Amino acid sequence: MVNNFQDSSLIAIAKECKNLEYLNISHCKYITEEGLNAITTIKSLRRLNVSHLECVRDSFLRKLKGLSLLKCNECQKISDVGLIQFINNCPDLKHLSADGTYMTIKTIIAADQATKHRENNIILHIHLCYKKLRTACRSIIESKWSWNNRERRPSLVFDNLSKLQNLEQLSLQSMITNESFDSSIIAIVDSCKSLTKLDISSCYDVTETTLIALTNSESLKELKIGYIHSVTDNFISKLKGLQCFDCTGCKKITDAGVIQLIKNCPDLENLDLDYTHVTTNTIIGASEATKNRRNNIILILDVDRILKRSFKSLNKSIWLALRR
Repeated sequence: MVNNFQDSSLIAIAKECKNLEYLNISHCKYITEEGLNAITTIKSLRRLNVSHLECVRDSFLRKLKGLSLLKCNECQKISDVGLIQFINNCPDLKHLSADGTYMTIKTIIAADQATKHRENNIILHIHLCYKKLRTACRSIIESKWSWNNRERRPSLVFDNLSKLQNLEQLSLQSMITNESFDSSIIAIVDSCKSLTKLDISSCYDVTETTLIALTNSESLKELKIGYIHSVTDNFISKLKGLQCFDCTGCKKITDAGVIQLIKNCPDLENLDLDYTHVTTNTIIGASEATKNRRNNIILILDVDRILKRSFKSLNKSIWLALRR
């Protein structure tokens, strides 16, 4: 990236560099639409950064094809129309960063529809800024989808998320919770039948009713509920089909609940029990539950330091190990 880069140089690059795959012209204030149009002729281009360029418009986005990454942060003349067409033009798109634009929930919903029939196993990650979407989505949303932020969010946001039928990944770690949060989580789990990963760790006041609702999900494979006060044996003993489970800091669970969880989840690969009150009985129970596994899956435990000292003498299963 060179700040004084001009159209003539960009046009020359587009003409001569037939194998160019990556181009960063962010903050190049002398670039105009003429230079941008030259970029659209580079068929080999896969990654492009045009952030902070005032000349970037929908007409430019609609001409781009074949990209796997686009950064157009602070390009305030683009809209949902251009972004949606761009997403449709780029079936291999992996990353779209549009912080500080006027993208709305329409782009998110359209991206959900555009990617749901993908057969290339490529997940599209969309990054956008809360300040420009305070009536729809906040902070970071990733298509097929992950969301992280510590601030309070309006219920409208969760209503929109529950409409994303192809939602696969959702992170709400450290959210400030209230009654609408609980009802929204239940709606998301009920509506999003493709949800495989959910992180609500450190959402301290999530109710047991909400947690029990999670046990109805048949798609969940990875669940993080660390430091939630209402996590008990009653909840974890009802979980089935998980591959990864993190209940760090959940002080109300006991050996009985954990052992039942392991029995219910024969494909469980990772179990984080650090800062809980489980005892050596959990190691003994986990050893018994895994020793006859035939799926070649090793269960990796994370426990406190005292239990780690006892692990070797208590474990009789080749399918049980400690996290290093």
